[in-house]
Amino acid sequence: MSHSAQAQMSTLASIDTVPARVLDLAAARRRLPLYMDAVAATLDHRLQNAIAKIPLSVRRYLAIRGYVRREYKVHTHWSWTASEASAFRKTAEYRAMVDSIVAIQKRFAFQNPGYRLEVVTDIRTLETQLSKWNKVASIAVSGREVIDTSLIVLADTSWSDVPDSAGTYRFRAFLHSYELNNTPTVAVPGFSDHGQLRAFDFKVYRHARLIAGTTTATIRRAWDLPGWSCKLNAAICNYSDVFVGPLIEPYEPWHYTWVGR
Repeated sequence: MSHSAQAQMSTLASIDTVPARVLDLAAARRRLPLYMDAVAATLDHRLQNAIAKIPLSVRRYLAIRGYVRREYKVHTHWSWTASEASAFRKTAEYRAMVDSIVAIQKRFAFQNPGYRLEVVTDIRTLETQLSKWNKVASIAVSGREVIDTSLIVLADTSWSDVPDSAGTYRFRAFLHSYELNNTPTVAVPGFSDHGQLRAFDFKVYRHARLIAGTTTATIRRAWDLPGWSCKLNAAICNYSDVFVGPLIEPYEPWHYTWVGR
């Protein structure tokens, strides 16, 4: 049995402890959209609005799971509007952040003659995050895992065909507790650190040629093997502790988060 299948069966066992189990996958397929919609209806209106902009169920269901797990952060971590981002750019903290990035770029260029760092300091809007979520391949893989595991859970005849309040919160609890085996390569829309100008992606250039960019498939070849992961880390973390990184899960050697002084 594969690791994914073992995880799915383990999840099923943790949801209910009924000794004798009867599974009805046909019923589960009918129940799944109803339960997902019922859970979505319990979420903050900002999350519901984002869900409505994810047309494919395989990606939408993964987002619902992500929002269930992160809803408690919505008031502090939700992506800024254009006006909120504009207000932040007028603060002393923003100026300190930009000054730190410039200092890191100079340090990196000094340590690696002929090479330079580029970094985008624009906010990653909710619309941009939704666009990536609707296109990136890893989201479909993780979403398929959520669907497959949810079908196993909902195939249990202890679930009603139409979700009532108790059933909705029971399924919500399952989504909240379920740990993915296939980690998405982008944050659930609205919760990217780039959405509050807190995270930055550094790229390595030699003159006009991109040497190490932000493509997951090239991490080993472009970043780790040539040593750029370590060189970037040395330029950033040996400069000061105002940035932490790189991002570990999913692994992104170019991704660092501003924590300030």
